[in-house]
Amino acid sequence: LEHGVYMHDINHVIIDNLQFMMGSAYSPSEDRYAKQDMIFGLLRAFATEKNCHVTLVIHPRKERFGEPLSIQSIFGGVRASQEADNVLILQERKITPTKSKKHIEVRY
Repeated sequence: LEHGVYMHDINHVIIDNLQFMMGSAYSPSEDRYAKQDMIFGLLRAFATEKNCHVTLVIHPRKERFGEPLSIQSIFGGVRASQEADNVLILQERKITPTKSKKHIEVRY
């Protein structure tokens, strides 16, 4: 990331997605949330030090069918939203079995 910002004058980095970046192989001794917290802190410091916006895609936890997503739906807990300057929640709500409505919620 640092190389791209420096060499190519990049000012916006998009990481899609956190879960893929972290990988799926975990040993029982690894604390997934501690690893995520470390990543959030590193990305926050990078964005501040390099004056570069970082967009991080995080897939939500599975919610009960029909329940709207909220800030608590973010996989990774509270730290994910605390470190963010902006949080966008994108979802599609089913109105009928054949009709749906796209919805965006912005928190900052």
